[in-house]
Amino acid sequence: MKSSKSASKRRVALLVGTMLCLALVACDGARQSAAADLPLTGTLKIDGSTALQPLAALAAQQFMQLHPGVQVDVATQDTNNSAYDANRLGSKNGLTNVNNGQAAIGASDIYADSSLSHYADLNDHIVCVIPFVMIVNPAVTGITNLKASDINGIYADSSITNWSQVGGPNLIIKKAIRPSTSGTRATFRQFVLGGQDEVANPNDNVLKKDSTSGILSYVESTPGAIGYVGLPSLVGEGTKVTQLTIDGVAPTGATIRANSYQFWNYEHLYT
Repeated sequence: MKSSKSASKRRVALLVGTMLCLALVACDGARQSAAADLPLTGTLKIDGSTALQPLAALAAQQFMQLHPGVQVDVATQDTNNSAYDANRLGSKNGLTNVNNGQAAIGASDIYADSSLSHYADLNDHIVCVIPFVMIVNPAVTGITNLKASDINGIYADSSITNWSQVGGPNLIIKKAIRPSTSGTRATFRQFVLGGQDEVANPNDNVLKKDSTSGILSYVESTPGAIGYVGLPSLVGEGTKVTQLTIDGVAPTGATIRANSYQFWNYEHLYT
């Protein structure tokens, strides 16, 4: 129950924070001449983090119901959607696009590097904390937990290539990873791999996916697959994957506050 309540609080925090950020941007261009009681109008684009995208889309939908004159375009993860554009996905793309004016809001799992002059004028709105989780295909039976050292062996040095090496079935490990523009990947690299990068040896079974939904779809449909996603992406989607603990610790409000579960990050909306 504690985990469910914490997830609910994070969801509300994100919703409120996103709506406030949307209001900030929508009002910005009208400050000079518009009266406070005039309806908001215009179009907003939100690019960036796919971990944050489902909740940002929900907030955008509710915001548009309150303000019918505003159209909020949240970058889609659906590759079958004609509006799909991989260059709008991922935290680093979100930061780039909001900085150069292609998007009004850049959603990011990571801090923009304020030491870089081209990010100096961005405003950071921290809206919530999102935990990330390791997931595997249900065919990976007998595995509900991985040590951080095991994850390093799978992703960082490829010393673990078969699930039988960590107590699972005799099944080749198929790794799903995110591109270098992904904030989820940056978080994974920093807090799970200890700063090491994911290494793909020539004989590795590795597939790169542009989005959280792409990782989910691949892991769900591919025996032996493993990947990492934001926890909110598993809520209410009916996905058939197995969520793993790390070093025996599950993501809850308490374990995140204590940092005993380390695979999490602050979520940002940059304007």
